[in-house]
Order: sequence, then structure tokens, then C-alpha cells
Amino acid sequence: MQTIEKWKQFDDIQSENFCDVDDETTSDMEYIDLSLNIERFTGYSGISTQRIWSAIYNENCFFLPESKLYYNLRQKRLNADKLCLEGRTFYRLISGLHSSISIHLCAQYFFPSVGGGYSGSDGRWGPNLDEFRRRFDPEKTDGEGPGWLKNLYFIYLIELRAIYKARDYFHSQNYFTGNQTDDIHTKQLLTENLFQQIEPFANYFNENDLFKNGNEELKADFREHFRNISRIMDCVGCDKCKLWGKLQVQALGTSLKILFAESPIQLQRSEIVSLFNGFTQLSTSIYRLEHVFKTCLRNHIEL
Repeated sequence: MQTIEKWKQFDDIQSENFCDVDDETTSDMEYIDLSLNIERFTGYSGISTQRIWSAIYNENCFFLPESKLYYNLRQKRLNADKLCLEGRTFYRLISGLHSSISIHLCAQYFFPSVGGGYSGSDGRWGPNLDEFRRRFDPEKTDGEGPGWLKNLYFIYLIELRAIYKARDYFHSQNYFTGNQTDDIHTKQLLTENLFQQIEPFANYFNENDLFKNGNEELKADFREHFRNISRIMDCVGCDKCKLWGKLQVQALGTSLKILFAESPIQLQRSEIVSLFNGFTQLSTSIYRLEHVFKTCLRNHIEL
């Protein structure tokens, strides 16, 4: 068994994956219709979520040891001048992911009726401005909230860059949904619409600025610590939270794989599904930030 474990460790090092990709052939695999299970507030909160996010932020292998304080990495000011470029990038990716998830929860928040419990049948869904302020208002976050929101745009540009970089790969693929009309329409939307729309913004991030001088050891550390984040998501106690958390993490991991892989791009179906759905989640977060929360804050509208 020790020998097999060593083989696995060696294979993991050689792999260019930034996430563990689940085996779709396992008997306990479930297929979920994402359109019927939208990302929104579930009531999952408290110490459990704090432990998950603490573990995720502490996976930043570039933080100095004294910075590893329990769940303080999000709350306290980041000493960016003490981090290398790769360390700042890692932090901003996780922070942007955190911001995206938080905005979805604030935008699709459940308000129970008076005397009612937590159920979709005894209340209403809608944006919660107070919760948004609690998470991002400069006065409530020691001035850090706006920076966290900027990191949302940062991770968006990275995933946009990855999708555009892989355009030749997606052009060459066969699309199969089980419906020939949908197959043609899907490929047209991607190759004739999306790529044209994102092209003007595709060079706002340059992956070649990272891991310069052939620093493969640093890249391997970066990859392994990010892979650990996908494993941490398996510890989430809320199934719907785990679903969307793993999807967004895999979307980011797939983006990093595209940007930093040395060999020709090869993606599994689950990676492609995660990539485009994750990018959709980031796009939706930005839309809600610009058209719901910023507008309400600007006009002082109570929701």
C-alpha cells in the first residue's frame, strides 16, 4: 500500500490539474440539474462556514507563518508587500471566489414570514442590503470590503482570459447534448458569439507574469495547495453549498490548468461544464453588484 501511495503522489505531482476531478463512472455519482438548484442563501452559517473558509485561506502557501491566524485572513489587512506576486494572486483568487459566493447569497436571501421557520414556502426571496453591508461595507470590514469586491473582477478576468485562450480547443470540439439542433446552437453561441464579446478584454491578465524563470517548484506548490481547496469543499455540511462551492472551485482550477499547462489542452466534460457555469456565476455576481447593490447603496434604498 505504501508503494501505491507513492505512485499516486508522483502522479499527482506530474498532473497539470489544479483540482481533483471526480470519477464519473463511480456508482455513487449523482447528476444535478443546476437550473433547478440555483445558488442562493441556504441558512448554512456560523462556526461551520468559518472553519471551511479558514482552512481555504490558510492554504495560501505564500503567507508568512505568523499570518496563519484562525479565520483572520479574510478580516485582517493583507500585508501584500510581504507576499510575492504569486502569493498575492493566490489570495485575490480566493477572495474573489469568496466575494462571488457572498453576493449570490445576499442577492437570493430568504426572509421568513413572521413566526415562520426556514422554508421556501413561508416567506419570500430577495436581495438583502443589510447582509451585503455586513459583508462589504468599509465601516464594517476595517476598510477591506471594497478590496474584496475588486478581487471579484480580478477572478472574472482570469477565467475570461482562460476561456479565450482555449478558443481553438473549443472550436475543434464536437458538441453533444443529445439533441442535434441544440448541439449546433451551443457551438454557435460559443464560437460565434462569446469569443467575439470577450476578445477585447482577453489580454487584461497576463499569465506569463507568474512563475517566471521556469520556477516549476513554485508552480507545483501553487497547484497542490489549490488542489487542497477542492478537497476542503468536500467537508462542507450543506449539499447545495457544496455543489456550488465545488463547481466554482473547479471552474477556477480549470482556468488555471488552461493558463499554465505545458502540454496541449485536454479537458473532461465535467471541467468544461464547471468552467462555463462558474464563469456564469461570476458574471451574475458582477451584474448583481452593479445593478442591484451599488444602485441601492447609491440611492439609499432599503430592500
